[in-house]
Amino acid sequence: MAIKLIAIDMDGTLLLPDHTISPAVKNAIAAARARGVNVVLTTGRPYAGVHNYLKELHMEQPGDYCITYNGALVQKAADGSTVAQTALSYDDYRFLEKLSREVGSHFHALDRTTLYTANRDISYYTVHDSFVATIPLVFCEAEKMDPNTQFLKVMMIDEPAI
Repeated sequence: MAIKLIAIDMDGTLLLPDHTISPAVKNAIAAARARGVNVVLTTGRPYAGVHNYLKELHMEQPGDYCITYNGALVQKAADGSTVAQTALSYDDYRFLEKLSREVGSHFHALDRTTLYTANRDISYYTVHDSFVATIPLVFCEAEKMDPNTQFLKVMMIDEPAI
């Protein structure tokens, strides 16, 4: 049976520690695509954090897709338009944000354009995720969030000992 699709995780798999793609990996992806194999980048990042890699790999053609937000969103690689989406509601957000406070963990959530945190002492990991994903970071108290916001990813994020 011929391979039809290869889905590749980005951070810790496709990317080197300096967030670059090695020439060998670029060549392997190009060779697979030349044989008609669909290659899909999968990541916890939003589209903004994967778009430049799609360009670098020449994966912005019709029929190219990416899976973002840890699987919550399937998008057309060329323009980021939605193919399929599974989002969390404001009520889900409030429940998980409260739980993070109860367990003493930092928390952040992402919609399509922004990374939000209700933590006044913003975590290093939250700032780092915002930087790596190239998405703005906004502090907003949980009760002041727009109740119509659809969250594509939420994370309790802290030191492992917590």
